[in-house]
Amino acid sequence: MVAIKFVDPQRAPGSVRRPMLFSDWEGPWVIADHAFELAQHSIRQGAGLYSTLSNYVLGNLEAGRGNFQPGDTLALIAPFLIANGAGESDLHQIAISGANFLDGAGKAVKYLKRHEIALRIISTSYSQYVNYTAGLIGIPGMHTISTRFPIGELRGAVREADMESVRHAAKSILELRRAGPDFSGNRQVNAGSMAAFLDRFFDELAHNSFSTVMQTVRPMGGERKLDALREVLEADGMGIDNAVVVGDSVTDGSMLRAASVEGGLSISFNGNVHAVQNSLVAVMSQSCIIIPVLVQIFGRKGMEGVEKVASNWNLRTLGKETGEGFLDRELLLELKRLDGSGRFPIAQWITGSNRDDITARSAEFRKTVRGVNVGAID
Repeated sequence: MVAIKFVDPQRAPGSVRRPMLFSDWEGPWVIADHAFELAQHSIRQGAGLYSTLSNYVLGNLEAGRGNFQPGDTLALIAPFLIANGAGESDLHQIAISGANFLDGAGKAVKYLKRHEIALRIISTSYSQYVNYTAGLIGIPGMHTISTRFPIGELRGAVREADMESVRHAAKSILELRRAGPDFSGNRQVNAGSMAAFLDRFFDELAHNSFSTVMQTVRPMGGERKLDALREVLEADGMGIDNAVVVGDSVTDGSMLRAASVEGGLSISFNGNVHAVQNSLVAVMSQSCIIIPVLVQIFGRKGMEGVEKVASNWNLRTLGKETGEGFLDRELLLELKRLDGSGRFPIAQWITGSNRDDITARSAEFRKTVRGVNVGAID
């Protein structure tokens, strides 16, 4: 793949600006998958059902079918959660048990606040999870944008007969799943394929009492994330060239790519292929403190400064940046602390020649970090 070409606005060398930081939540700041864990908790064989719906969404995205957006699994799982009795208490219980922060999350947020760098979270996760966990480290709800799921209110609008139909459909989906990749021999549900069955099922939901659910739950992913980012910037009188965008998955692809091509700084944070291929910088880190490091260099030195540092990333380079006033000593000391514990973060400038290698290494690092339960707020 050809490297993304970015547009760097004309600015005097060494000029200082205050970027606005936009970030996904699950991945760069917390280790969790709230909706998946909620499905496991609330639905029998919920993990398999959730995975099937996720593959259905990805398949439609790859084929360009329908009006799907990355993250729409959170809309498709909603009827099953409601039909199986999940409520607000369940969403909050899973939020509390899933408040597992990466190292340095609290320090990074405090640092950004002290230096008056605006942070806006744009997350695909349900608002109950985002607002609870973000609030724990001092990010107010007004500074988060996420997927609204008023589950109690929506449950009251659904007929019991339609909920029974959804529970029955869940059993059929799991039967198809057990049949393997070739579903044509499963005469029990009379479906040519899983996709065909799901197409019919969700079409039925759009015409019964679940229609309100499907219209209300609009996951904050893909183009919806980009729209939200642009709205915030416009309200503040800024362009995307002033934005630092952090993401880790397919749901962040649109806003990462827009930043890349329009002069903003895009950062894949322990990202998968979708994040790396749409970003200018790839970060592999168990600590959030690298986020204000890159934000500060971008604000004080511009895109060329970030490219220079990320292309020769080591403590010696970062120490020189501190000596020249482009990086605060406080942040350099945090990086040295991580180096001393064997957890020095990696940042690399992505080019056409190294993109594939970075994609593979980031994917492996992502698996490692997802298995680390840090849990502490500092």
